[in-house]
This record gives sequence, C-alpha cells and structure tokens, in this order.
Amino acid sequence: MGLKIRKVKFLNEVQFGDLELDFLNSRTGLPYQNIVFVGDNGVGKTNLLRFIKEIISSPTRTYIYRYIEYELSGRVCRFERLPDDAVHNHRYQLYDAETNTNFMISPLDDDYPVEFRPSSKEIMMSYSNNDHFEQKNDDFSSVIDRLVNLQNEDSINYAYYNIKHDDAPLRWSEFFQKSKMKTFADSFNAFFEDMEYFGMGFSDRHEKVIGFTKYGKQINTQSLSSGEKQIIERTVPILEIMTEQKDNLLFIDEPEMSLHPKWQEKVHSYFKQLFTDTSGIQQNQIFMASHSSAFLKKALMDETSLVVRLINHDGRVEAQRIEHPTYLSDVTFAEVNYLVFDIVSAEYHNQLYCQIQNRYNLSKVKACDEYIYHHQSFISNLHQKTSGYGRVQYNTICSYIRNAIDHFDNGHTYTEDELRCSIQLMQEILR
Repeated sequence: MGLKIRKVKFLNEVQFGDLELDFLNSRTGLPYQNIVFVGDNGVGKTNLLRFIKEIISSPTRTYIYRYIEYELSGRVCRFERLPDDAVHNHRYQLYDAETNTNFMISPLDDDYPVEFRPSSKEIMMSYSNNDHFEQKNDDFSSVIDRLVNLQNEDSINYAYYNIKHDDAPLRWSEFFQKSKMKTFADSFNAFFEDMEYFGMGFSDRHEKVIGFTKYGKQINTQSLSSGEKQIIERTVPILEIMTEQKDNLLFIDEPEMSLHPKWQEKVHSYFKQLFTDTSGIQQNQIFMASHSSAFLKKALMDETSLVVRLINHDGRVEAQRIEHPTYLSDVTFAEVNYLVFDIVSAEYHNQLYCQIQNRYNLSKVKACDEYIYHHQSFISNLHQKTSGYGRVQYNTICSYIRNAIDHFDNGHTYTEDELRCSIQLMQEILR
C-alpha cells in the first residue's frame, strides 16, 4: 500500500501562506496516485514539491505547516502542529484514525510509534535543471555505470534469494519478472518506438556494457540524444531506491524537460509504469510539476491523476483542482489551454457547443439554442443575445458566438469577455 498523502495545510509560509491542498478523489474519497501542479512562472511549483517532501519526510523538523494527513500501509494518520503556547513542550499531535488515538509529540525526543513514521529513505525528489541534461560523455558514462550496478544488484539478489530458498529455487526468467532491470526495460521499451534496451553484455575489452538498439541496430550509449539520456538519467536514481513493492513516494519537477512534444505526452505514462506491478496496478503516489500542454493533456485524460492549478492573486497563492473527466468526451489542446492556462479560444467554445449537441442529441443548432435557453444555468441579463440566420432566430450568446465563428462573413463580432462568459455557461450545462 505504501505512503500516500491525502491533504496538507500550510501555516504562515512566506510564499503559500495558509494554503490548503486536498489530494482526495471527490468521487471515491481515496487519494489520487498522480498529482500534477501547474501555474505561471514564479508561482512556486518547485518550492511546493520541495516543501511537501520536507513536511512528510520530517514532520517534527519543520514549522511551515498546520497539518498533513497521509495513509501509511492503508492506515490514515494526521500529523498536526500545535499552537506555540501548547503545554508541556509538545508541539505536535499525531492522530490515528484506525484506533481514534492521539499521540502528543515533542520535537526534542521525536518519539512516536514507528508504524506511523514515513521512511524518508523511500521518498525521492527529482529536480529539473537544463544544464544537468546536457550531459558530457564522461558524466553520462557514470550514469551508465550505475545502470550496470543495478543489473549486478539484480544478479546478487537472485543468488541470495535462491540461497534462502534452496528447497524451491527460482529460474532466472521467473525472478527477472520482478527485477529492477525488467522494470526499466518494460518502461523504456514502451516509451521509445524505435529504440530498445536489450540487456547487459561485454565489450571487446571484456567490460560490462548496457545494450541499446535503434531501428534494429545496436548503438553506443554515448550517441544517445539529450532527451534519451534524460530519460535514463532520471530513471536510474529512482530504480536505485525503489522498494520491492514499488511504493516509493516520488516528486518530479518538470518531467518533460528537453523532450520532444510527442515524448512529453508519453512521459506521464512512463513514470507511472515504472511503479506498476506485474498485475498492472500502480503502487505508489507521484507528485509532478509541469508547463507542458502535451504532458497535461495526458494527465487530464487519466482518471488516476489530479491536476492542481496554482494561481497568484495579489501575492496570495490559491489552488484550483481539475479532476477527470473534464467537459469534453476527449481532452483537446484547446481545453487544456483553457482549464490549465486560462487561454480562451473560439476552438474550445465550439467544441463545448458540439459536446452539448452530441450529449443531448441536439443535431440542429436551433434545438441546441433552445436547450441552452431553457437550462437552469441560463441567466437572461448575462446570456441572452438575439441573432438570426435566414428565418431562424437564436436567443443565446452561445449560439451567437458559435454562428459568428462558423459564419465569419455574417459581420457578427464578440469580445473576449463574451467568449469567456459563453464558455462558462456551457461548462455549467455540461458539469
């Protein structure tokens, strides 16, 4: 089951103030497995990842939060920082929902039951750094050496397992299914269409080497592109700390860094697959921060993912949750740009209009106009705008703008505020 964060509330933090974040699925009540933070530059996405990791790793060693609620091996716990005037020098309170028990904790002795204590060794942060991924050959060789070490680790674990279970030893092919290099191979080969990791071998000088093919031909690791190197470089440290249960808590800053847009869309699934067990179930929770429309499009299509948009209002950061499903049957880039980046567009407007037509079987524009006009969300002084096409009269701002877009020669114009107002009405209808 591993460690999963449910909620966190900051306390007088310089950048985030008293920001409260809820990572629970509104339909199931369970914590989302994948959380993606988005927002303008400078809003604090990287800091937010770092602070949440800091709080969950050492809850009695930080003073920037009011509480953090988490699940550890399926058990719900709530770590709460008490007011500064708390008696007996107890500054923290730990609540166990299973037994309805409170533990008072002093930061001086940091004494509380181990079953409630997250293991900081199983929590990891992967930072983004442009220079970091422009690897020199010598630097990347060290990454490949670490990949070789992981292969060696699998071999040692295999031998150790069979020593302990000499009455029922496993064949390598059986043991390999749960090995770290099998995890790497499955994720890597699924990510790259024309490239494949095929294992470890030996060079002409009898040195261990990692084998890759591209377009069916074996290639040298130093000839990999910067994007290919980044995927490997970011994966190796994760594999090094990955538990046998694949339940590590992971924080990744800009996983799409230096990747082609086509790869940006796939990298969301890549990190999920790393922590997927042999039955196809993701075992851990991943927090990510991203700017990429391609990456976010994939996240919004995924029912295990929550997108959290961070908005700076006059120096105060607020959070807006965007859950799956969104308003359209299929997430489009126009929808991503509106929901995540607040970019209004005629394209998204008419996609919403078509969605209403399709969902409620309103093939004629007039029928759709009537449906919108009589919907409970329709407010006359906001949404009524009369227009005509031939002998047909329309009464809603949605149809007015839809026809202005589709029949641009009719002379009808609209403002960005009107476009936004119409989009918001159609979202309410589709909610």
